Amino acid sequence: MKLNAIAITLILSCIHAFAEPATKPILPEPSPESQTKEQALAAFRKADKELNEVWAEVKKAAGPSVFKSLQEDQQGWIEHRDHIATGLGNLAPGTDPAKAKDTKEYLGLAAELMTERAEYLRAKIKDPGEAGSPDGVWRDSVGGLLLLAQHDSKLYMACKVVRGPTFHLGEIAGVAKWNKPLAFYTDGGPTKDDPDKRETWIFISLAGSTLTLDGANTQYYHGVRAFFDGTYTRTRALSADDKKKLIKAATKGEFPE
Repeated sequence: MKLNAIAITLILSCIHAFAEPATKPILPEPSPESQTKEQALAAFRKADKELNEVWAEVKKAAGPSVFKSLQEDQQGWIEHRDHIATGLGNLAPGTDPAKAKDTKEYLGLAAELMTERAEYLRAKIKDPGEAGSPDGVWRDSVGGLLLLAQHDSKLYMACKVVRGPTFHLGEIAGVAKWNKPLAFYTDGGPTKDDPDKRETWIFISLAGSTLTLDGANTQYYHGVRAFFDGTYTRTRALSADDKKKLIKAATKGEFPE
């Protein structure tokens, strides 16, 4: 299995585990790794059509200033998509860079990213969660996934990221202190096995259906080019069962299966 398949599987498996469709397909769709060129092209066209339809919905629903901001963001995202999908970690060895966008590897991964982007944009015009609550599946649309579940004065969190064309990974989970609309997490710093470790902090600030995450000394939990920081948008709500799974896993410092 190539690096991109590992990285994308990590993200997609978490998303699907927390939001299975009501009716599952009889046969799972091929992953980008196992698709034929024809299947990858069909997936790309389907995802492109969906993204264009969602973009039309966004243009109709968003005000002029919001849509202008989203246009700028969308252009940056297109560059991000192509940067990732034509990266050396995704393409087959020896691929001619001039023909990268005609490969099944590019088409398959780009389709996955466009499907994810459509969900993200749809959430920009209609929050799928409960107003004022941090509970949900949050994404930054550039490889960051954040799961949150609040109970009393605690915020159970699990964040996983895949960054850059070489797919640098990161993962952190735990229990933060919650004081609406802010949350603060610390891993406690030095341990018996690593007495020189610096204390890792995570700050979360909620504002409607978006939130900002800022970290300090998070390098222990991600690759050199990965990061957790960013602005995340809630793309899905959590079911009661999903919330229980997240609370149980985050309490152990783990990402839910």
